[in-house]
Amino acid sequence: MNNKIWAVFLFLILSGCSSVTSKYPVGLENFAVIGNDWNGTWGSDEMAITILVKDEAKGIVQLAWIERNLDKLKFQSVTCRIMKGRKWLYANVLEASGENVGDFYFWAKVKKDDNKIVIWRPSVAAFRDAVAAKRLQAASAAPDRTKEDAISDDSVQIIDPPEVLVDLVESSGSTYFEWEEPTTLVKISD
Repeated sequence: MNNKIWAVFLFLILSGCSSVTSKYPVGLENFAVIGNDWNGTWGSDEMAITILVKDEAKGIVQLAWIERNLDKLKFQSVTCRIMKGRKWLYANVLEASGENVGDFYFWAKVKKDDNKIVIWRPSVAAFRDAVAAKRLQAASAAPDRTKEDAISDDSVQIIDPPEVLVDLVESSGSTYFEWEEPTTLVKISD
């Protein structure tokens, strides 16, 4: 799967791409989003999406796009909560195509300028190393899972509270995100 498409708020992660998920939404408080600033059609080199602010005060936004699969088109959407850390913003996927995404949140670092949104996905390798070094904790083994399932080559499920995760990535941010492969969305229309 193309990493640029994957990074668009981790939407396509639900179909099996690598991921770093968190038991809790990443961020310390809701970030108030202004409808006029976020609503509209946004484009990247790979696709166009439409953003609709659902709740400004809680930072809830819905993103939608049309996905092409062979000879069929399919409407896709996700609902995200934008949260503020100590100095950065994070998008947490709450639901995809109207369905809850499960016990763990897919998330990404987000930067919003006037007519541009830049999205960086977490680095699986960096988070796997942080768990191995005991800087973070991964999900415990469930009866049908092994400890290795919680930390695999393509996913890490973090169970630390948001404060721990935010403090770690914001103090050592250069190692915890795929900085070289951001997705940049540019506003096309309101």
